[in-house]
Amino acid sequence: MPPRRKKNDYYPDLCRFMSYTHHGDLTHYPPKTTPMFSDDSLVALTPENVVKYFNFLTYGNPNPAGNELPKLMRKCTIQHKKKAISFYMPHHGEWNSVTNHGNPTRDKSVLAMIARLGKFQTRHQGKASQVKRDLTMPEVKMVLDVLDADCNDWSDMKNGMAVRTQFHMISRGDCAHHIQTQNFSQHPRFDFACQTKLNWSKNVRDERDCPFQIVLGAMNTAFCMLLSLAIYLEIRFATFGTDSKFLFAEDYSRDLPAEEEADDPASLASLASYSKQVTRKAFQCARFIALAAVTAGKVGMHSIRKCASTFAKRMGSTQDDVDVHGRWKGDSGGRTSTRYINPEQPHVDAITASHLCVDGAIKYKFKEGAHVGPAFFAEHVCPNINNYFPSSSKMPQTLGPALLWACFEPPVATQRIPAWLVKKVKDAYEDCRPELWPSGVNPIERVKLSIYKVGELLCIDELPTTEGAPVQQQQQQQQSIGNDQQLAMLHSMNQRLSHLEERVEASHGDVKQELQQQLSHINRNVSRIQLLAPTQLRWDFLRKRKRNS
Repeated sequence: MPPRRKKNDYYPDLCRFMSYTHHGDLTHYPPKTTPMFSDDSLVALTPENVVKYFNFLTYGNPNPAGNELPKLMRKCTIQHKKKAISFYMPHHGEWNSVTNHGNPTRDKSVLAMIARLGKFQTRHQGKASQVKRDLTMPEVKMVLDVLDADCNDWSDMKNGMAVRTQFHMISRGDCAHHIQTQNFSQHPRFDFACQTKLNWSKNVRDERDCPFQIVLGAMNTAFCMLLSLAIYLEIRFATFGTDSKFLFAEDYSRDLPAEEEADDPASLASLASYSKQVTRKAFQCARFIALAAVTAGKVGMHSIRKCASTFAKRMGSTQDDVDVHGRWKGDSGGRTSTRYINPEQPHVDAITASHLCVDGAIKYKFKEGAHVGPAFFAEHVCPNINNYFPSSSKMPQTLGPALLWACFEPPVATQRIPAWLVKKVKDAYEDCRPELWPSGVNPIERVKLSIYKVGELLCIDELPTTEGAPVQQQQQQQQSIGNDQQLAMLHSMNQRLSHLEERVEASHGDVKQELQQQLSHINRNVSRIQLLAPTQLRWDFLRKRKRNS
């Protein structure tokens, strides 16, 4: 038996193509046991072989009739198979029909066959589309409501946290389930925010393309990442211990060889379970089906990432901002300067993250008169989080206020937090609360944030609430808010004016150059007209004048 090849996603397609070309079937060459085909056998392939193979896959017939519809495969599938076969061709240039030399998949006949499939798809003829649309915001909220229905169901709690991570980070399910828990820490400049990085991403090819990204809280509790992360991690570490590599895998293989660490079975199994359970419990729920029927199209796990991208764009983020926050690599086929621009863009990342914070980005902080020391969070509110993360991460001080706030809010505490954790946190604060602070009153408040920049520096300030305050105090607060923001606005306006002047000067030079070119063309045309103008009328005029004289 031939030796087993290394795994390659493209090789099975080549084996099926060679099997059909040589034997008329698709099973003669098993991909797992077939050795690499020789260059001579690959060079002998022609565009006719490729077209007949694709026709067989698409129509079930290598020579379909002109009015036959492609009912077996769609254009995108055939394009992938074309790419897979082309990957192994010895020659990658255009096909030369005279010398029969080159890459047969790049012949005009193959491209025309694929273009014809595109026409059928545009007319909604042939095989129906399996593309998943983006979820709507009501559908995402219903998914979270279904998963949050039972706070004692650990599986639903973990899956709900994964959905929120996908949404807030504009992440694929695969990327989210490969997040390493140790990557979370307090933001170095803003103690009310976290930071993390997704160094496992389909679109990332370079280590520098995975910078740390900010994680903000949201006014809408269903979408608040800080609140969900605090509840999830504290319960997880209390239940399964603090031995955790991946954020959503309870255990993992610790003795894997170095070459197999990329395919850790724990994260892959967690991803498969996540997709299966969310589809079964949420997407196949009767309430969700009734709601999803309003919008045409099918939904799937990738619809969550599509929803986050669409929502951020509609909230005001540019497409470039979404690309930065979603870690899309854009240098292939794009501008050359992309590879020289640092992918770490703090202001762009923070703005996009705030747009994904439904109902606004917030910070959790103590109310005036209710403050206790930071050791309270490490010892009583988040002791398991404190035991897992190093002291330098300061995760208890960041996540603790969110968990403390939730324990004093009945709707959140009863639905999303187990009773034992609520009781423990509330009793601990009751024992050490300030004497002047009333018992049973929530000591934490949520304050909305304003995100802007001064020059290239990211700035995040809170917007103080003025409800119930005297008019004079409101005016003073509004004036204090406006100072820094007015400075930022003036700086931004100054930058815009500078850019506008540069553009005007550049456009002035372009206009001048274009006018000179046009005048030059006119002069040359006039010269040609003068040379080609008839002279007979001139001579007649001179003869007549001489006769009269």
